[in-house]
Formats: sequence, C-alpha cells, structure tokens
Amino acid sequence: MPLNVVLVPQRQSPNGMALTWTALDGVSAYQIFVAQKRLSPEELEAAATLNGTEQCFVAKVGAEVRSIVDDITPQGEARHYGVAMIFDDGSVKAARFRAVPDGGAADSFHLSAVKMRMSTGSYRIKPPPEAAGSASARPIAAPAASRAAPAAAAEDPMEARKRAQREARARAAGEAPATAPETPPARAASPPRPAPAAAAAPAAAAPAARSESRASEGRSESSSSASAEPPPQPSTIPLTDPLDVRMQGATQT
Repeated sequence: MPLNVVLVPQRQSPNGMALTWTALDGVSAYQIFVAQKRLSPEELEAAATLNGTEQCFVAKVGAEVRSIVDDITPQGEARHYGVAMIFDDGSVKAARFRAVPDGGAADSFHLSAVKMRMSTGSYRIKPPPEAAGSASARPIAAPAASRAAPAAAAEDPMEARKRAQREARARAAGEAPATAPETPPARAASPPRPAPAAAAAPAAAAPAARSESRASEGRSESSSSASAEPPPQPSTIPLTDPLDVRMQGATQT
C-alpha cells in the first residue's frame, strides 16, 4: 500500500541536517527518506521496497535511535526529508519529526555509516584505492607454510660467521665441530714447558758473564786514566850520567 509519509523540504547546512523524533511504544524500527524531489506515496513505497533509488535514499535504523544526521548530501543542496515508523505488527505510519540545521547531538546516527553498512556490510570505512591499491595490483599472498620456511631458514650473518669460526677452530684442534652455537670450542693444547736443567744452565752462566764484563770495564778505565796523565818535566828527571857543559864566545846577560 502507498506510504503516506510527509516530506519536509530543507537545504543542507554546513554541519549536516539533523532529524529528531520522539520514541513511541511498539516501534521496532524507523525508516528515513532523503529524496531529491517531492515524491508521491507510490514512489516512496517503491523506494522503501527497493531499499533506495537514484532519486531517494532510504535508511533503516533500530528503535533505539532518536536522531540522525544527513552527512551525505552536499552543502547547500535542497532535499526532502521524511521519517516512517515500523511497528511490531508490520504496520507502517508516518512519524513526527523536526529538521534542525546543524542540530546533531552526541548520540545522533550518521547516514554515512548507514550507507556504508548497506553497501559493504560493515560500518567501517574502506581505505581509498590510492592507499589500499587495487586487487589486481596487489600480489597474491603466499601460503603460510611457504612464508614460514624462509623465515626458519634465515640466519643472522653475524651468528653464521661466529659458528663457522668455531667449527674451524674445532677442526684445527682435531675435534668434531660443535653442534650447538652456545657450546664453546675446545682450545688447543699448550706447548710443553722446558726442562729445569736446560733452564738452569743459562741462569748459571749469567753471573760469570757479568763478572767478565765488570773486569773488562775496570781494565778499560785504568788504561784510559794512564793515557790521560801528562808527561813529566825534564828538570824533574834526575841525571844518571855526568854532563859536560862548555861555553864559548857567549855573553851571559
């Protein structure tokens, strides 16, 4: 049967046109009509049956909703608003409501969320194509088993280098390489210590070498001191043979 819903013309406000009504007992849901022009009752019935047409957007909300905000109509454009009540017995009647520009409250329901629910089955807004990428552009995800295999086979380069060094040291020591990374490699055996007799011989020869060096130093000092003394004067040397002195034609002054 035709819907006798009163359509109220309003022009979209900057923050959205709000529609509010008073709750009644026995109401199971509300239908909101946002038409681009004034529609006849038959056209409203067809729009409600088809859950909306190109000329009329139809949204259905629960009985707990008391207010909605039209945030899908561009600002400044004219729309015709109507609200219908659906009772528990299936009957439909027009509801009294008020259209308040920018009158959305904290508990108001937004028509964009209802539209998203009707088109995608969820109130969550989908990311834009630029951010999410198209389905053809996204690569096909590999199975979980194939993704886990490279992760398990991957090894830290530093740990691999340390493990190779440990295995090389273990092979040089003549032992099997350690299987666990945390097992420390076996150290090579230290060379044998020299015999006590061999060590004592150089120790005994050391004092003799030191005494010889001191004696040579004393001789060098004495020779250097003797060579450093000046020769004696001739007058200080005593005569051992007689000396004959003859003077001729000389005048002593």
